[in-house]
Amino acid sequence: MSKFYIDFLKPTIKKVEKISDVSSKITLEPLERGFGHTFGNAIRRVLLSSIPGCAVTEIEIEGVLHEYSVIKGVKESVLEILLKLKSLVINIENKNSVVVNIKK
Repeated sequence: MSKFYIDFLKPTIKKVEKISDVSSKITLEPLERGFGHTFGNAIRRVLLSSIPGCAVTEIEIEGVLHEYSVIKGVKESVLEILLKLKSLVINIENKNSVVVNIKK
């Protein structure tokens, strides 16, 4: 079993291309089969988690148990309402969380 870990390909940085002041293209070789996707997903998640911003993360509608419920007198389904609220563009000046209550 230890031989398995010894046989892994060890990637090295082959080329670094500076695209702009804030962007570069880095080429790593060789990678084991399938490791490119694994490595790319890990880097993407780290980069996305470090981008500052805000978004709708939780929605509570009185009388609604789940996203497939129907609200009497409302044309849109709860799922459509949730998707529209999640697409809101929000700008918050400070980094604290904000609670917004919307009432008819």
